[in-house]
Amino acid sequence: MEKKRTPFEWSTLGVVLSLSMLIGIGLFRERITQHQSQLLMTELEYMRAGIVHYTLVHKQNPPSLAVLAKQLPHVADGTVIDPFGNPYRYDAKKAWVQTTTKEYAKW
Repeated sequence: MEKKRTPFEWSTLGVVLSLSMLIGIGLFRERITQHQSQLLMTELEYMRAGIVHYTLVHKQNPPSLAVLAKQLPHVADGTVIDPFGNPYRYDAKKAWVQTTTKEYAKW
């Protein structure tokens, strides 16, 4: 004969399951953010290398990122966007590209 569960056992089981789901979702979101950070670093690295290559070949800095970033995601007006959905900022005088995402602006 099976023993029936008490309301306390059911509520404890519900709390444990709810906490497990919340922890799982939190870990998954952190993993996505970490992946986006790694992708951002890689994109910046490739764009900066592309700027150096363009400068060596053409003897001048590229006028915009659109010249370099033909395979990166663009919005309708030709602005290159980072993995977080924010535009990159390019300084043609200094030949430097950086993201406008606040947490990663110093990269």
